[in-house]
Amino acid sequence: MPNLSSSIWNVLWVLGVPGIAMAVWVMLTARRKGQWYHFFDAKHNHGFPEGAGDFNPHWKRYEGLAKLCIALSAGAVAFLINLLVNLNSPSNELGDRVRQAAPLAIGFFGTSVFMLILFLLWMTYCYEDYCHSRNHDTYRAWKYALTQALGCMGFIAFLLGFLWLGNSLSRNSGQLHVQASANTAASASTALQPAVTKILAPEQRSQGLGSSLDWLSSDRSLAPATWGLVIATFLLFVDGFHKSKEQQKQWEQERQRRILESMPSAVVEIAVKEETPLDMCFACFNLGNNTFYIDKMIVTASDGTRSEAELTPQIVTPGTWVTIDYNPAELLGMFGENVQFKEANCVFLLRGASGVVTTDPEWFYVGYGKGRADWHKGRLADLQPGVISAQAKILRMPKQ
Repeated sequence: MPNLSSSIWNVLWVLGVPGIAMAVWVMLTARRKGQWYHFFDAKHNHGFPEGAGDFNPHWKRYEGLAKLCIALSAGAVAFLINLLVNLNSPSNELGDRVRQAAPLAIGFFGTSVFMLILFLLWMTYCYEDYCHSRNHDTYRAWKYALTQALGCMGFIAFLLGFLWLGNSLSRNSGQLHVQASANTAASASTALQPAVTKILAPEQRSQGLGSSLDWLSSDRSLAPATWGLVIATFLLFVDGFHKSKEQQKQWEQERQRRILESMPSAVVEIAVKEETPLDMCFACFNLGNNTFYIDKMIVTASDGTRSEAELTPQIVTPGTWVTIDYNPAELLGMFGENVQFKEANCVFLLRGASGVVTTDPEWFYVGYGKGRADWHKGRLADLQPGVISAQAKILRMPKQ
């Protein structure tokens, strides 16, 4: 393109690249994750608590930033248009350079205003539709891609507008400096020719530097600068993608932690009641912050015998405990056993709002006694001469 600043519409060639790249990146991400819709409010994500927050605080920040860019862009457009239509103003080098850069700068600023207004209107529509949806699945991936493309193109256009004007002014400033230095050197006396030569030598070097700066500020440098900005933006997107993965990992860990905290947490121990110290029972202590009920009691003997007792659901609130009576004689045969003691363990199935949990096994062993089963807490391996076996807890039952 011979003169990029000759038409306002040339901005579409520049802004189309990051806009399309952003939309394609969003769609590819949705395809890779298999997630074709997004939640505005964090509280609607699966596994997040209801108080996780909503979109309104984030929307205020987006809206404020977009309004600031719109106001500054509109002011810049008004200034440039006033400069172009005011033909009675005295002509100077700086004004001419600004007039030459004005078409493309107006295109950037006008596109920024247009894109950001579309961004705000589109986000308002999408969030309104989202809030009135039963399943909150109306913010599809293509809508999210369009949102990202509009916002990206609007903010990049805002930045490029000021960069283009700044480039034009710096280019003009360099030319004025070279011209003033040349005029000063030409008016010097011939009697001071050696001194003038010494002065002009660094000036010539500055002219060489000025030619390099002139190329950097020319239209030919716009394409490399634009693509450099695209590459830098792409690198920022890649970095943001990696940070997004880290954030997703943290969210997943937080979700797993909340799930674990919402599961029943309890300990089962063998105990006796104060009023019946010879009768065995199991006490279940709720150590967590969630209410649950005891669904089943499973007793498994060392010989593989397994018995499951369907219990009348007993609700256990945080910080409380309940007892389940058990007759250890059920493990012993009617005609005796070949061993002195029989080992077994008991587990409870606890059912809460977020799932079912099995408690750690509580071990005990039982043998024949005088008129009743002789039971003890612990493992048979602990039954050693001189070793005192673990004692069952004695529970004082609350008065009904």
